[in-house]
Amino acid sequence: MVRPPSSDPTPPQRRILDHLLKLESEGGSPPTYREIAADLGWRAAGTVRDHVQALSRKGLLVPSRLARGLRLTDAGRQAADRFDRPPHSSQVAFSSFTGDAGKALENLASYFRSRRFPAGAVLWRTGDTPSMVVAIETGHIKVYRNLPGGNVAALYLFGPGELFGFLPFLDGRPYPATAEAVDEVRARTMSREGLLRALRDDPAVALPLFSFLGRRLREAFDRIDLLSARGALPRVAAALAALLQEGDRGIMTTVSLPVSSGEFARALGITPESFSRAVTDLVESGVIRRLGRGRFQVPRPRSLRAAASPGDL
Repeated sequence: MVRPPSSDPTPPQRRILDHLLKLESEGGSPPTYREIAADLGWRAAGTVRDHVQALSRKGLLVPSRLARGLRLTDAGRQAADRFDRPPHSSQVAFSSFTGDAGKALENLASYFRSRRFPAGAVLWRTGDTPSMVVAIETGHIKVYRNLPGGNVAALYLFGPGELFGFLPFLDGRPYPATAEAVDEVRARTMSREGLLRALRDDPAVALPLFSFLGRRLREAFDRIDLLSARGALPRVAAALAALLQEGDRGIMTTVSLPVSSGEFARALGITPESFSRAVTDLVESGVIRRLGRGRFQVPRPRSLRAAASPGDL
């Protein structure tokens, strides 16, 4: 059982705790006093040392004579999380996650913390050591690989309500691809240490997690089928159909591209020109209607899903 601190940290001490927790969640090494001072905009490293000593007395930090030996205690992590978000914010934030992702997050919510990533921010690169699992609340993140010759292979495009980044946590190997924010992203992240702690605290959280990973594996096989389809039209139709809501079976609805058409095309492994031609074919066939840039009306969702099978048009 974690022993509660003798007293709450002061505002400057909270900043230090939050900074250390952020570095820990990103897989970074513990900083020096001078680095903490620079990161927080303080002039003197001695100020950091004084606060660290106070945090140590409160049971929130374990000091060290080593240059990079600072580490948070469990009580320190809890204190940083407590002051980093309002009460019950995890439950509110995860209310938009449904299905297997929602079930996987339900018992892990307290181990996540809020993060924001500006457009273009790289969460990790191919070969990096696993540092975080990401649950997206708003915005989009693309996962891709840089190929020889300078080409880029887009593998996935994740959006609100999606959870990803678990695989390297499980096998301990580096990230197999780069993850980059397409637009501004608001998300919840959990460190590998947080996941291991959650599994130790309650092994039952692994069951919905395995269910989620099983679904993700099936989606990977579906994606192989999609990318092996002949021609751009079935790929585009399948991708647009994937944007439909679960209940959109036979009722007219609309879909919006989460990113630019060029980015969307690259995620499908086709050129922007091929994407444009496929959209035109779908419009001329009456399967979709253009409403504006990146927005389409789908009169009959079943027709769009049928168009995803080559030869159905």
